[in-house]
Amino acid sequence: MASRLYLLLVAILVATGCGSADPSSTPTSRSTAITDGVLYSGHPSVGRLALNGYDGNTYTCTGTLVGQRTVLTAAHCIKQIASVAFEVGGGSYSVAQTIPHPSYTSNPTRNDIAVLLLSQSPSVSPTPVATRAPWVGLQLTLIGFGITGDGNNDSGVKRMARNSVAEVQPVRINIRGTGGSMGNICNGDSGGPAFATLDGQELQVGVHSYGDALCGVSEWDARVDPFVPWIQQVSGGDVVLPSIEPPDTQAPQVSFGLQNGSQLAAGPQGVELSASDDIGVTSVELVVDNASAGVATQAPYRFNVTLEPGTHTLRARALDAAGNGGLAQITVEVSSSGGPSTPIQGPQVTITWPAAGARVPINATVMATIEGEVFNVTLKVDGALVELKRNGPFDFPVALTPGLHIIEVTAEDPQGNIGTASINVEASQSAAPTTPGGGDIRELVGGCSLARDADATAGASVALLPLLVLLGLLRRSR
Repeated sequence: MASRLYLLLVAILVATGCGSADPSSTPTSRSTAITDGVLYSGHPSVGRLALNGYDGNTYTCTGTLVGQRTVLTAAHCIKQIASVAFEVGGGSYSVAQTIPHPSYTSNPTRNDIAVLLLSQSPSVSPTPVATRAPWVGLQLTLIGFGITGDGNNDSGVKRMARNSVAEVQPVRINIRGTGGSMGNICNGDSGGPAFATLDGQELQVGVHSYGDALCGVSEWDARVDPFVPWIQQVSGGDVVLPSIEPPDTQAPQVSFGLQNGSQLAAGPQGVELSASDDIGVTSVELVVDNASAGVATQAPYRFNVTLEPGTHTLRARALDAAGNGGLAQITVEVSSSGGPSTPIQGPQVTITWPAAGARVPINATVMATIEGEVFNVTLKVDGALVELKRNGPFDFPVALTPGLHIIEVTAEDPQGNIGTASINVEASQSAAPTTPGGGDIRELVGGCSLARDADATAGASVALLPLLVLLGLLRRSR
């Protein structure tokens, strides 16, 4: 599926058989299909637009039934056409009226959305349209009748692919990349839908519009949500909106790991908060003496603060997506380092491999030792949670992209006290495997992990000897 305008390259328009050097005056860009997609019979509300141009040529676009007789498509699909039919559910339905958005422009392409009013209602159920904005990372289902790649001649078949929102602008969204587990749009997919699940409902969030380059590189959809009032107006209210859910009025619950009145020693402290909500927590903020100490958007909600001697008020606020807020507050007494209070001591964390500043393979194992009682241990790479363990050994396989990374291991005891260790490493595809210190030998050879305990039998050592010699040769070859 790839619907494309090729606004600046007339030669490309001619080569793809669009048939005109002026894309603004002919329906050339509507011949767009899905790259890296699959043949598809789902989403019965999505149909093919059979377009007859004034130039005598026929063209393909895609449309979606969003009301009993209302079809949503791209404005450029219906420019300079003599007639159009909507093929859906095994039938062909004539179009009584074509209504492009009044603010549609072709150079640059903006507000590329149109409504078609059918002469009669198809026998399929319409799909609801989104009334709120999508966001970066939102998973999309892309559908269209276009070609599968530049230069191909295989439009007219319904295909589906998966991708996600790469960028959000006021009236459009960007979808990037193709291949592997994701696909994209191409010529002939124009006017087709991008579906996403919002608040538990699958809705149409985008209308396939155009691409910046070759199919699958960078494609643009018109956002649906900004145009819903206009769609309602021109369709006479014949558009399906999301079902109304009861408003979320329940505030999140938030609490401190510390007890009210806790006595602490002056200096750095780790403050942990717990938060929960019936739908989901979006953020947790810690405020110390009316000054924000930070905001966390995912668990675990831990904050590092430095407290001076005296009495301090700690406040926590948790928010959900509806803006409901839950609050908690405690007071702590902080004494000087020579005072009678005892600082909270978390588990002692040591990263035993790799070493700080080491050059490591992109597929590596982070090894850590923990002294003290442990409730859980987490590994983060560049601030992103990779794995959580509750029992040792605390070895964490990681897949790193080439470049510099921050490795952080955090241990929490049952009382909520934490200990942390972090190092910087450089990951490289050309880095040879290295030997972790300690009683184990763990090497990565062709993607396989070898392990030998320090007290292994002599027979096991002999079995490993040829591999260890090979590893030695590999290291010298660097």
